[in-house]
Amino acid sequence: MGNKTKVRQERTETRARRKGVSSRSLPEPLSARELEVLHLLAAGRSNMQVASELVISVGTVKTHVNNIFGKLAVHSRTQAVARARELGILA
Repeated sequence: MGNKTKVRQERTETRARRKGVSSRSLPEPLSARELEVLHLLAAGRSNMQVASELVISVGTVKTHVNNIFGKLAVHSRTQAVARARELGILA
């Protein structure tokens, strides 16, 4: 995980703790990599852009996105970002 991503994740987790929620409050918490992908989705990145930035395959990005959808109980990127914001996972 890059330093910039790690700092962003720590800030997000700090904000979430202040609100009393975190990805850990989910039945199955988001992994560190899923949080990275979620941040990039929230920034409007495509699967190809996420793959390029994280140096992983597009197929791996799709797997992470589907895992995020399942853990947040949503069916789209927009719903995932909205749900993550409701839970305080994203600012």
